[in-house]
Formats: sequence, C-alpha cells, structure tokens
Amino acid sequence: MKLRAFIVLALVLAGLQVRNSLAVSVYDNFGAGDTYDTGAGWAVTGPSSILGSGFNYEAAMRFVPNEKYSFVSADLAVSLDSGTNSLDVTLAADNSGAPGAAIETFHFDNAMGAFGDANPPLQADSVTHPTLDSGVTYWLVASATGDTYAIWNDSLSDTSGAASQNLSDGLGWSFYPGETTGAFRITAVPEPASLGLFGAGMLAAIGLHLARKRRSAKLSD
Repeated sequence: MKLRAFIVLALVLAGLQVRNSLAVSVYDNFGAGDTYDTGAGWAVTGPSSILGSGFNYEAAMRFVPNEKYSFVSADLAVSLDSGTNSLDVTLAADNSGAPGAAIETFHFDNAMGAFGDANPPLQADSVTHPTLDSGVTYWLVASATGDTYAIWNDSLSDTSGAASQNLSDGLGWSFYPGETTGAFRITAVPEPASLGLFGAGMLAAIGLHLARKRRSAKLSD
C-alpha cells in the first residue's frame, strides 16, 4: 500500500517537473513584460450587458502549433468594462475556419481588472492537458453571460486577425483578417519529451524507494 502511494506521488512530481522544465510558448503576442493595448479590444458580452438585448458577443483568437504538444495553460488579456466580473474561456477545435467543439473550458470569477488599466493576464491552467497536433488550427474563445461586459484587449502589434460572433442574431462566426488580434499566450510541452521525462521521473522515484527499502531490510537482518 505504501509503495502504491509512493508511485502516485512520483507521478505527480514527474508531471510537475515536465511543466516547469519543458513548457514553451506555442503562441505569444504580448509585448515585453506582458504588455498590451489597454484602450482597445474585442467585446465579450452577456445578453443583458449595457449594450442592450441583442448583443451577446463572443470573441476568439486562433493559433497553429508547429509541433505536437501537451497543452499546459493559456494567458489572455481580458478586462472588465461593467457588470458581473465573470468570464468563460474555452480551448476549442477548428470547424471550417471558425471555433468548433470545446476541448477544455475554464471559468473565472472576480479575476478581471478594470478596462483601461494594465492588469495581469488571466491564466487558465489545464487539468486534462489535451494534445495539440502539429499544423492544426485551434481557437481560444472568450464568452460571458448575464450583464458582463468585458474587453479582450488588443495586442500591440499582432494583426493576424480575430473572430467574433453575436449569439443573439444566430449568424455564426465572422473572421476579420488583418485586424488586431487579442493579446494571448499558449504554453505547452512538446509531447514526446513530456512522455520521456514523465517516465524517467517515475522510474527514478520508484528505484530510489526500492533501493532504500532494500537497505532498510539489510540493516534489520
């Protein structure tokens, strides 16, 4: 029973080692020191925000990994203009050039700073660590409910475009090429290296435990 518990602990420690030592930025359009445009961005609103009924906006930014990765986290610059301080962020698959099926969703309460201020980015830490395939398009989607009126702040120089949709009109997503992209970063671990380090860490921890157990048995003889 003790060995089984020790193996579980070794797995957890190995996983943490993977994240700390091998995590890289798959996509990052923040300026130096995580700076971004504090005065402009893409609307993310609930159906009862100050914009009024008929304006329930979601915003989405895309990225394409150049290797196979295990997703670790997403950081994004989203600020609160008015209403309830609540936001949902979803990592989504691509569906014909627009956000598709949700892969993992994160919820934030009272985490957004005021629009116009230089707030720290929101950080969405993955629990499931889904695989991101090389050359495949993925989306980061921000959405809100109720009276929330948030702004996904623009990056300072990235003009690779963004997508937006108004859930109230049912017209679906529109992509705006050449427009300034919301500031965000995707952090992940290269998958083959992740698996190798995970296995090495687990075996090393188990080997150390067994070696200590053998030494203890000899001393007690």
